[in-house]
Amino acid sequence: MERDSLEALRTIQSALRASAAAYGLGPDLGNYDVVIRLTMEFSQFLVDLEGGPVEPAEIRYKSESVFSGTESFCQLSSDYRMMSDEVRTDEWPTVSFAQLRGEFMTKYRRFLEETDFPLRCRLLLDLFKLQLLFTGMAYE
Repeated sequence: MERDSLEALRTIQSALRASAAAYGLGPDLGNYDVVIRLTMEFSQFLVDLEGGPVEPAEIRYKSESVFSGTESFCQLSSDYRMMSDEVRTDEWPTVSFAQLRGEFMTKYRRFLEETDFPLRCRLLLDLFKLQLLFTGMAYE
C-alpha cells in the first residue's frame, strides 16, 4: 500500500474506532481494521481494472484476500446488528432470494447427477459462489 493510501487507511480506521467506542463497541476492533483495509484495497483494485486487462492470477489473489476477511466481516455484522440505530443504504441490484434459490437448486441437481469430474468440480465452485451471494445478502 502506498504511503498516501496507508495514511488514509489509518485515518479512516482511527475515525471508525472513535465512532465505535461511542456505541460501546471495543476495545478489540481489529475486525473493523481488517474490513476497512480490504475494502480500500479492493477499491484500488477496481480502479486498476479500468486501465485494461488484469491477469487471472491477480484476480484470484484479490479474491483470496477478500475470503480471508470473512470472519472479520461476520464479527462486524454482528456488532452492527447490536446497534439500536441500524440504517439502510441504497437499494442493491435486484436479485431475489427466490432467483438465487432457483439457480442454486438447478445447479445442485446438475451437480448430483454429473459424472464428469471437471464439470462436477466447476458446478461445485459455482454452488459455493452462490452460497457467498446468499450469505452476503443475509448480512444487513
